[in-house]
Amino acid sequence: MNAQLSQETKERIESLVSAVQGRIDPVRTSMQYKLALLLATIVMVILPIIYVGLACAFAALVYFHAVHSVGIFTHVRGKGVILAFVVYVAPLFAGITAVVFMFRPLFSRRPQREKPESLTRDQEPVLFAFVDRLCAAVYAPKPRRIDVDCEVNASASFRRGVLSMILGRDLVLTIGMPLVAGMNVRQLGGILAHEFGHFSQGGGMRLSYIIRTISGWFTRVVYERDSWDINLERWSKENDIRIGIIFYVARGFVWFARKVLWVLMMIGHGVAGIMLRQMEFDADRHEVRFAGSNQIAGTTRRLHELMVAHRMAISDLSLAFQEERLADDVTKLISVNSENLPPKAEEYINKSINEGKTGWLDTHPCDRERIESGLKENARGIFAIELPASALFVDFAAVCRRATIRMYSSQLGAQFRKEQLQASEEIVRNREQLKAGGEALSRWMQDGWTPLQSFSLPYSSLPADAGPAGTEKEQIHRLREIMVDLLGQRKECIKQILEADSSLADVGKASLLLSANFRVPAATFSQDLSSNDRVQAASRVANQKWTEAEIDSKEFSNAAEERLCMALSLLNTSDLRQTIPESEQWVKECNERLLPAFQSLNKALPALTSLRSEIDRFMTCVRLLQNGNNTEGLVSETKKTISELSQLTRSFREHFGKTRYPFEHLDQEMTIAKFLCSKSPVRDELGATFEAVASIADDFFQLSHRVMGRLCQIAEEVERHLGLEPLPKPPE
Repeated sequence: MNAQLSQETKERIESLVSAVQGRIDPVRTSMQYKLALLLATIVMVILPIIYVGLACAFAALVYFHAVHSVGIFTHVRGKGVILAFVVYVAPLFAGITAVVFMFRPLFSRRPQREKPESLTRDQEPVLFAFVDRLCAAVYAPKPRRIDVDCEVNASASFRRGVLSMILGRDLVLTIGMPLVAGMNVRQLGGILAHEFGHFSQGGGMRLSYIIRTISGWFTRVVYERDSWDINLERWSKENDIRIGIIFYVARGFVWFARKVLWVLMMIGHGVAGIMLRQMEFDADRHEVRFAGSNQIAGTTRRLHELMVAHRMAISDLSLAFQEERLADDVTKLISVNSENLPPKAEEYINKSINEGKTGWLDTHPCDRERIESGLKENARGIFAIELPASALFVDFAAVCRRATIRMYSSQLGAQFRKEQLQASEEIVRNREQLKAGGEALSRWMQDGWTPLQSFSLPYSSLPADAGPAGTEKEQIHRLREIMVDLLGQRKECIKQILEADSSLADVGKASLLLSANFRVPAATFSQDLSSNDRVQAASRVANQKWTEAEIDSKEFSNAAEERLCMALSLLNTSDLRQTIPESEQWVKECNERLLPAFQSLNKALPALTSLRSEIDRFMTCVRLLQNGNNTEGLVSETKKTISELSQLTRSFREHFGKTRYPFEHLDQEMTIAKFLCSKSPVRDELGATFEAVASIADDFFQLSHRVMGRLCQIAEEVERHLGLEPLPKPPE
């Protein structure tokens, strides 16, 4: 078997390598472009020198103050010495601090990158042979190493940074496995030719590396914050104002230094962008001369489709991770998504490609311009095989799984366990089930449902066998008609409830601010909440609007509740059990999971309202504290809020008790209490409290929506059995 496989591999290598017909016509760059590239490099090198010069000038100014301002002590006596000391020391300390901050970026190191999944020639001989031949065809050096990851991207870079730039011909190629899964060999070969096109000309390759490195350095040091910044801010707030003023002055100097860096960064980005965009056009010429001009539009579109599918996969993984599950093959998940893009995604892609514009700071031209440029080349290409790109790998699936595990280990650290891995098809299936449930809820309630309002059922397990169905079809049909007739009024009531909910959230925030002795200008919120009297009045009005809305929509709610109750009750009839094979399974699902969860969630709504209010108050405290409002009143209110949150989350957990989590979860004993409140607020610790409460409300509503959707999905099947097709999907 091994010998046969070896022979098969040899034949595949031969067919792919021999399909590369010669070499592309060399991509020539004009002398003007080379001079412009050299000029851009000089500008990018000069900018850091300007910054160093400014830092040195500021350091000299601080030194001048330290040496020449000491004379102020000769002119003061008594208490004036203290004032003179402050006048002398404050600028000196602040200046030294600022100088350190200004010089520190020059020695800042790039953050450690995740260790990639590297391939060897013995593992993947077909891929290495093809890449070697491709490099020869586009006049580029061969990579010393090939890495793979789960990104929708490919790149060629210097393996050891500056050292490799100096020595040359020391490259690493990184291939995103989703590109391999979603493209054919011709498309992927064109993308790789593009990447190696950047390295086909030694001088341009090195100059562009300098430009990109300096541009990236500016961006990093302008926007990154580390422990130095955090400590400086903390010292300014925690110390007595007489000492804290020194740190505030230092922060002002640091702010000025960063503004200088920002100006230089923007100049650098503008200059670099012009050259880097031209380099992209040159690299595109390598792509079309290898794969053909007629491929660039299709490749560009496929790239967009895979990027959208990648974002969908991240959403899928986020949802699955809530249940401690992860796809065992992220590439397969992206590939499946790319074949099932929603219509809106297609519209988005069309608009991105056809209507995109290039900004003056962009490092890449817009797709429309790149496609037009590629078509003007009118190149036939030297490679035309359109086999799936996965043919380049001996064991494509194994490489994808290794890259997936590498990604999880890097991003999740200790939170990742291999037992969390689940077949990607299962992740997709669960996503489709969730989508189907949401669509069923939308049809059943005609978008007349809100998780903010209670929805009642008279039982937590289905009634016993009620015999064969009787007049239920006519009753359900009548209830459906009532719901459709009242839908307009119902939606207006929901709108009123949402407005009241938003108003009550503002009331809670305003109440907190006033309790913490902050002034609340009338324009702070959508209504005037500048005094406690106004806050109380607004609260009464909002609660009254909410109550009126519930009363006005009561007939719709009663019809919806009766309809759902009747449909679910029919699950246990002998008539239904005989005609729907899944009915017994649905009865078990409802009795053991869905209905107990539904009742617990419904009864918890009043408690959730109080909990949401305290969470909103706490989040307001966090934002104010982060913005430097470290007042005694705010600190006191924050402690009160954390204490109240501790009590409320404890009651919340006790309410759910041991109610089972109603859907699949890695932990077979998962409860709703643990799912919603796995952690508790911690006194005097904002971070721990934030982590404990930040997602409770969102998770509650998401779970309520999912349970209700699944019940509606089952109820729709019951109605279909009665000869009542689902109501049409309401317009978006």
